[in-house]
Parts: sequence; structure tokens; C-alpha cells
Amino acid sequence: MDENLNPEVDTTPEQEGQLPDDVSAAEGNDEKAVKEADAQNTNASKADGAEASKDIPENFLEIKFNKQSVNLSREEAVTLAQKGMKYDSISEDYLKLKDHAARNGKSLSEFVKGLEEAEIDVIRQQCKETADGNEEYEQLLFEKALKERDIKLQEYNNGIAAAEQQEKEALENKIANGIIAINKINPEIKEVSQLSDTVLKRAEEEGISIREAYLLSVYENNKAVEDAEKAAADASKRSPGSLKDTGGNEMSTTDKQFLAGLWGR
Repeated sequence: MDENLNPEVDTTPEQEGQLPDDVSAAEGNDEKAVKEADAQNTNASKADGAEASKDIPENFLEIKFNKQSVNLSREEAVTLAQKGMKYDSISEDYLKLKDHAARNGKSLSEFVKGLEEAEIDVIRQQCKETADGNEEYEQLLFEKALKERDIKLQEYNNGIAAAEQQEKEALENKIANGIIAINKINPEIKEVSQLSDTVLKRAEEEGISIREAYLLSVYENNKAVEDAEKAAADASKRSPGSLKDTGGNEMSTTDKQFLAGLWGR
């Protein structure tokens, strides 16, 4: 038998632990690829997390609705405030429509739907009279009239939307400027959610800035506390054995603080 079928090759101790260059390079490339893949996955996870965090609404303001607490983002709070301000201007017409519907034994939705159907009937009748028996021409006139009606409605809605957007931007600017102004007086106030609802309502109803409404609110609250303390002190002074002079010409601390805030001092 040929003894050279499995020839032994002499190797040095240094060579025994080595692999061919092409195999080592391949393994090195595999390790590099794995690291790059891990890095991409990590970056993708961070991006997904950042994207997900954007989808989470900011808890800007908490309100009560239908006996439940609702957290609103800044955008939602501004939109609802705008709608609330708009309601005052349409509430009278809304109640009149509701009364008309009730007198006709219908809900408001049914009443409005009936008005729309009556309007379409009038349009169809006008088209019929103009077509003078030509049904095809009547249908063309009717479709054209409906399109013109929709165009007018769209133009009206676009005008309303533009006006509402302007009002919304104005309200956002007013709130932002108000918070900046109040923060100069009271650095602890940084968000509109820290103000009471009466401050914003007062600013809107009285046509004054949020800063002025805030100062008036603080003044009235402090004044109420001071008056209560003064009344208690006066009652104590009127008790038997009290002869201390009460003064009366000195400006109160509350008045001084209010005027200082109003003048920006």
C-alpha cells in the first residue's frame, strides 16, 4: 500500500493557529457586517422611538367634559378655546333653529335636513320650468345648479376657514405674549395651564391683555385676603381694652404690588 496517500506536513507552532488569508478576511468582513447591522438597528430603534414620541400629544391643559378629565395638547386647547369663543356669536341662532324644529315636532337634525330637501325641490322646479318639457335639458340645468350651489358653499367655507385661522393665530400669539409678560412678573408662571380659566375669560370679555387680567386677578385675590385680615384686626382692636391707633392713610401692600406690576416695576 502507498504510504504517501496521507502525507504529513511539517508545521511550525506559529502556523498551527493560523487560517488562510482569504478565510480570515471573510470572517473579518462578516464581523464588520454584523456590527454595521447592529448599528443600523440601533439607529432605527432610536428613530422609531423619536417618531413615536412625536405622536404622543403633549398634556398642555386638562379640562372636564361629560364628567371626565380630558388632557389636551396646546393645539387642541387653542382650537377648543376658539370654538368656545365662536359659540357666543352663534348660540342665539342655534337656539332659534332648535325652537323652530321643536314647534314642527322634529329634532334639529331632521329640521335642517328638511330645509335642504326643500331647497333642492325649489331648484328642480325652477329647472323644470326653464326646460319647458325637455327632460334632458332639465337634468343638465339641475346638475349645473347643484354644482354652482356647491361652489358657492365652498367659497363661503374657505372664507370662514381663513378667518378662523387668523383668529386662531391671533389667539396663539396673545397667549404666548401674555405668558411671556406674566413670567417677567412671576417667574413661576411658564405655561397657560398655570393660569385659572377666569383669567383667560376675563381677558377676552373685557378686551384686555392676559397680563392685565392676571394682575387684576392677583390683586383681587390678595385684596380679599387683606380685607379679611384687616377686618379681623379691627375686630380685635375694638375689643375692650384696645386703644391702638388704626391709621388709615397708608397705601396697602396689595395696592402697591398691583401698581408695581401694572407699571412694570
